Amino acid sequence: MILKLFPITEDLKTYNRSILIKDLIAGLSIAVIVIPQGLAYAMIAGLPPIYGLYAALIPQLIHGIMGTSRHPAVGPVALDSIIVAIALGALSFSGIEELIAAAVFLATMVGVLQLTMGLLQMGVLANYLSRPVISGFTSAAAIIIGFSQVKHLLGLQIESSNQIQKMILSLIQNFNETNLITVVVGLSAMSLILVTKKYLPKFPSALLVSVFGVLLIWSTRWDLHGVDIVGHIPAGLPDFGLFTVPPELIKDMLPFALTLAVIGYVEIISITKELEEQEEKFSLKPNKELMALGTANLLGSFFQSFPVSASFSRSAVKFQSGAVTGMTAVFSALIVGLTLLFFTSLFFYLPI
Repeated sequence: MILKLFPITEDLKTYNRSILIKDLIAGLSIAVIVIPQGLAYAMIAGLPPIYGLYAALIPQLIHGIMGTSRHPAVGPVALDSIIVAIALGALSFSGIEELIAAAVFLATMVGVLQLTMGLLQMGVLANYLSRPVISGFTSAAAIIIGFSQVKHLLGLQIESSNQIQKMILSLIQNFNETNLITVVVGLSAMSLILVTKKYLPKFPSALLVSVFGVLLIWSTRWDLHGVDIVGHIPAGLPDFGLFTVPPELIKDMLPFALTLAVIGYVEIISITKELEEQEEKFSLKPNKELMALGTANLLGSFFQSFPVSASFSRSAVKFQSGAVTGMTAVFSALIVGLTLLFFTSLFFYLPI
């Protein structure tokens, strides 16, 4: 029974020092990417940056223990974050506390839906979502994400929207307020990422750019000249609790929760199948994987996580780093936890 619920126990039977070192290196590689990504994806979702680290903690740990494949790297992802942002934008809230509660409760709903789908053996539904549909949805989300971040690249204060025409119009209307220093910082970061990926493909470009950004703003104090920074991030692990929303909002949130439940599952299945085919070793069990992801979302929501799934980029890094077992995710989660406890102050000067 324990083996069925926690496949990691099978790996631990033959665990040794060599495997531990490989998992630890892979876990460190994932952690140095998911930490800056988590901060960014939380802001894409319309939440304070700290919630990206919360989403990288418990869900990652749970999936590492319950997942049937070692390949997917679970945590905050851009596609899910933009759906959360669209969901929150479609509803009305009186303050940031209500908005946060809704985002976390959305993860609760997603977790319950995915667990229900898994129990009903509905994992096969992923086979009926055609590649053109998924490709079109992903491409559209990428365009919306890109346009939603242009305001940060230009240093503009404009309202976000899920309609491209409104974004473009707002950017044109406010273009004369562009902060040139912010543009220099943003283009420098983008250039550094491209150069690193070309000449140092195995080096974590996200970590390098984060360190570069922090040192640049700390030394120049360009934050006093209009460059937006992350600012104070509270230290400490997330509190345990169940977030709720008014009953009338649940009906409005259900379509978004269902979308996140299905898309999140399709993401993790697509990533895992692609990576397993490269090794010709197949351990994926779709329905169990669906339940593992659902449990990660459900339990994660008790620790203030918004909806999560598997990341394409981090899963690729995990694969290339030589991860052997689910302990990779456990080690990565532990590093995120240590960051929350002791190192959040290091991100104060990180430019948006």
